[in-house]
Amino acid sequence: NGKAWYSHDKYNILHNELYNYSKSTYEEAVADIQLSWKITDWLLFTSTNRFNTANSFTEQYIDPRTKSPSYSNGYIYNYSGFSKGWGTTDLLKASKDFGEHSVSGVIGWEYGDGFSRNHWGEGTDMPNGQASLSNSVKLSVGGYNYKSRSYAGFGQAQYSYAGKYIATASLRYDAQSKFAIKGGWFPGISGAWIVSKEDFLSGVDAVDFLKVRAGYGKTGNDNIENFLYQDTYKLSAQYQDVVAAILERQKNPNLTWEEAYMASFGIEGTVFGHINFGFDLYNTVNEKLL
Repeated sequence: NGKAWYSHDKYNILHNELYNYSKSTYEEAVADIQLSWKITDWLLFTSTNRFNTANSFTEQYIDPRTKSPSYSNGYIYNYSGFSKGWGTTDLLKASKDFGEHSVSGVIGWEYGDGFSRNHWGEGTDMPNGQASLSNSVKLSVGGYNYKSRSYAGFGQAQYSYAGKYIATASLRYDAQSKFAIKGGWFPGISGAWIVSKEDFLSGVDAVDFLKVRAGYGKTGNDNIENFLYQDTYKLSAQYQDVVAAILERQKNPNLTWEEAYMASFGIEGTVFGHINFGFDLYNTVNEKLL
């Protein structure tokens, strides 16, 4: 409109948009295969499998011709990543009734294997318009690659009598490549009583469903980074013009699963045909915190 434009900046901020950019790409392929085999009318085998691979790339570029408080001579950053993995869960399920007695159970195993590779570099002082690391003065270069693996075996059994009394027991063994002590055992037991099926409540029209349950079990947590149980060295120094290794973190040969022991008690039900309610109490004790 021909009027003066006032700003606290001494340059046109839109000028940077002519040359500078930050962009990322990500590509992923996933394939799922599921198999099911009904061996008998009470025995079923299932297998669930997943394969995946992914590529990613990120580039940030600040041209020397633009205004940048941090990089007056330009800046470029490249990151490239690749990963692949597969996992399987195989289950054998059984369920059988014997009059008022019902028995069911499952045994199975899980396995997962993965690989990741990443590298990056950044530089500055490149000529105008030369968005290439090879045309810059290197600031840093880095990268890593690693494998990961986990597996588990587990089983669960359930018994029910007359649809009123239910008991469940389970046992699981998990192993994880993140730990020095790879494996952990995680048992659990629970019981339930369907009170509304008892004869002394058969004439109480207000109570449609009433269930009391309790349980106790142990679970594990593996939410930590890889390699914490091993010595870690940094290869960014030199000694007599040769790359030198500097100890960055000492190993922890006792690193293993964090354990949580949980006890629970609950009541749930339905009254007057449409009012649902529930009450739960939990007590959790954590040990071997990560």
